[in-house]
Amino acid sequence: MSLPAGRPVALIGFMGAGKTTVGRLLAEREGRPFADVDDAIVARAGRSIPELFEAEGEEGFRRREEEAVLALLARDDAPVVALGGGAVTRARIVEALRDQATTVWLEVDVETARARVGEASAHARPLAADPAGFRERFAARQALYAGVADLAVDAAAAPAAVVEACLRAAWTRPGCLAAVPALLGERRGVLVADPAVLERVPGAFLA
Repeated sequence: MSLPAGRPVALIGFMGAGKTTVGRLLAEREGRPFADVDDAIVARAGRSIPELFEAEGEEGFRRREEEAVLALLARDDAPVVALGGGAVTRARIVEALRDQATTVWLEVDVETARARVGEASAHARPLAADPAGFRERFAARQALYAGVADLAVDAAAAPAAVVEACLRAAWTRPGCLAAVPALLGERRGVLVADPAVLERVPGAFLA
């Protein structure tokens, strides 16, 4: 099974969710290019993420992040894109995710995220330095991830298992549901859903 073709696949989730690791594996599995938003920001700015935070603050970094995300989602080669944990706080990014991408939320609990990030990465991840702030940001962003995700995957497992879950999960947004007929081809399929969902699937009918 594959993710809907012709649309970028955007991986969202909090720090430590494994977006870059899973993204590389998923891109290889799907035969797509891979892009990491943080790497794109650094390449454009010529400075590291901590240096950008120190020089421009979080708001300056978010503006750069927005530019990088919008450029990557506009590419015509349907890449797998790993977004930063706070990218979903920008309205233009959320709009682009909804309109242009298949968005996968790699979901982990706060303890797993904190353990993966670790104290040693506080310099590389400026927003991870404060444990209380880390938890507050985690809690505040859960609804943002849920609001834009086409599917949510438990990312506590090994990366290879997370990739399999991404490929086998059910897609829920209209842009993804439109791909159902192409996936079925000449085969017949049964979709169990409420009327509001069925209205968005070409060829579906109520029985």
